[in-house]
Amino acid sequence: MRRISCWRRAIRAAFLFLAAVPWGCAELEPIFPPRDPPLVWPSGGDPARFAYIGAIGGEADLKRPRSFWSRLLGLVAGIEPPAALRSAHGVAVSGSRILYVSDPDARCVHRFDLERREYRALTDAAGNGRKFVMPIGLALAGEKLLVADRSLHAVAVLSPEGEPEAFFGEESLQGPVGVAVGPSGRLYVADVEAHQVKAFDGGGKNLFIFGGRGRAPGKFNYPTHVACDAEGNILVSDSLNCRIQVFDQEGRFLRSWGQRGDTPGDFSQPKGIACDRRGQIYVVDSHFENVQVFSPQGELLLAFGQEGKGPGEFWLPVGIFVNGNDTIWVCDSFNHRVQAFRYLEEQVQGFP
Repeated sequence: MRRISCWRRAIRAAFLFLAAVPWGCAELEPIFPPRDPPLVWPSGGDPARFAYIGAIGGEADLKRPRSFWSRLLGLVAGIEPPAALRSAHGVAVSGSRILYVSDPDARCVHRFDLERREYRALTDAAGNGRKFVMPIGLALAGEKLLVADRSLHAVAVLSPEGEPEAFFGEESLQGPVGVAVGPSGRLYVADVEAHQVKAFDGGGKNLFIFGGRGRAPGKFNYPTHVACDAEGNILVSDSLNCRIQVFDQEGRFLRSWGQRGDTPGDFSQPKGIACDRRGQIYVVDSHFENVQVFSPQGELLLAFGQEGKGPGEFWLPVGIFVNGNDTIWVCDSFNHRVQAFRYLEEQVQGFP
């Protein structure tokens, strides 16, 4: 039996070697192939403002080329199936290469290298071996990743490679779900259970708190997501008050917009919020199954998406992130994927 086991290990090692040998040049298939015809919004003859790019639902969507030997190895030695998203909730993209997706059901953050076609599941929240339990909100501080874990009552800081570097907030956070970084380097965390937003410096020291439960201006009813614009203003999805509130970087109330309703510009359950380099504000509504785009003053410009499972359709969308190159990434939670859209540059009157 011992000889047979040794032979099996030797055969498997040989297959692993052969699978790694570049037998011929395999042409890389594009992750997001062009669509013909394109899927755009609006679609009724008006100038198109947004276009659908594609979706990533797991490791298989990196479309790594596989040689004959790697396929044979999978049959002989057995290879684990590629990882897939279970409940995409938060998203962040470093440059245009590294895609991070928080997955509370899988207790990890998925890290997709879109250039090298590499995948890793990030499970370590702290250097002492503490694991993620319910990672939700994501943000970038330079190239470092911030992860708000609701069950750990803290925010983890990871290196660009996904290694834990810092861990803060345990003494002050009750239910962190949203996190954002301002131009000054301050960190803002939406604490859904405390109905507050809490500000920290870059080292994780608590600076101040604003909010509290209520309906008055500056109060919250389950705030879930937070973002910062180029001026440092703080935008908060006040989810169960069905509105967006805007504060200056010291937490002083500036303005708000939105109400519960079913007409354009109203909200049912606003969640993910993000700003682009023009100041346009993107708000995901989990119940409307769409993304509404507003001016910096809260004027509705356009909405895209609808309920469904097809391209450009959503089933309980949550998080959103806007790249510097005008790519909009939306967590399509119950469809187990992240969808990508592109803002189109052409200018039309009334739309920046």
